[in-house]
Amino acid sequence: MKDTVTVSPKDAIDLIKIYTKQGRAVCLHGDPGIGKSDMVKQFADSIGYDLLDLRLITRDPVDLTGVPYVETVGTEKRTAWAAPKLIPTEGKVVLFMDELNRAPTMTQNAAMQAVYDRAINEIKLSPDCIIIAACNRDGIGVNPVPDALMNRFCHIIVEPDIDDWSAWAMVNNIHPLVIAFLRWKPELLAAYDKKAKAFPTPRTWEFVSQLMESMQKLTKSGRLVLISGVVGHGPSIEFISFIETYEKLPSIDAILMNPESAMVPTDNAQLFAVSSALAFKATRDNFDRIMTYTERMERKEFQVMTVKYAAAKTPEVMNSQPFINWIAVNQNIMK
Repeated sequence: MKDTVTVSPKDAIDLIKIYTKQGRAVCLHGDPGIGKSDMVKQFADSIGYDLLDLRLITRDPVDLTGVPYVETVGTEKRTAWAAPKLIPTEGKVVLFMDELNRAPTMTQNAAMQAVYDRAINEIKLSPDCIIIAACNRDGIGVNPVPDALMNRFCHIIVEPDIDDWSAWAMVNNIHPLVIAFLRWKPELLAAYDKKAKAFPTPRTWEFVSQLMESMQKLTKSGRLVLISGVVGHGPSIEFISFIETYEKLPSIDAILMNPESAMVPTDNAQLFAVSSALAFKATRDNFDRIMTYTERMERKEFQVMTVKYAAAKTPEVMNSQPFINWIAVNQNIMK
């Protein structure tokens, strides 16, 4: 997005905390697949709130407004509204209205009442309800959202950040070669292409990670077909070439058996791959061997990468003597 201030997912969560502490509703903006829903879940978990995730594109207006019924008050008959179960009237809840700008106009209007009045018709939202919405960027199958509604939100425009994503990926069992590839080619972490049916996003790279075992059994052409269906043709070619480069290296088990003599690559792609794989495999018991090999890397940034992600994936390595020794010498470059 041009002419806008963008933030990383981590910074977005910090901003959500600031805005909502002041009682404001928040709207997240960004391309599909960058993890907006995950950010809201992380925020809700961090403050101990339940999360009510409403995909507005799948909802009718009555799902939010409820339906009218006739009640008798004395001798008069009046119209009242039956509250839908979806609307949180009590408790600590984050009401997440996802895909706001893809919802039909009538559903948007119902959502507008919640943001304006913290009520829909006669139904009051819980006083501890936090409202967060999310919008895909303009032009991606969206419907106009009234300016008056947009003006009630604090807006956060999110772009993926390779460092944030790598730290998340390492502790969420994303395959180390997927992490290594995107460290090498960070521009492919998220590259929306409106003309393509498949394109790279943090979400689709997570799918690729889940396909790694299946991919090993395929020919090169089979791999290309498999991965192209997830991240698109161009990125899949680069990813498969990266995997082939890695497969020419000694195995990580072989490196750990002979860390003093195993070959240390000099090619950037290979160094990214080896560093990520070592970090993924690290334990407190083998960290001395990992550090013996890692310290043979001439380029310090790859030593840092290995140590940093090993600590994120397996925190107990930070109690090992090799980690303590390395940090003592390199503490300035780890900041």
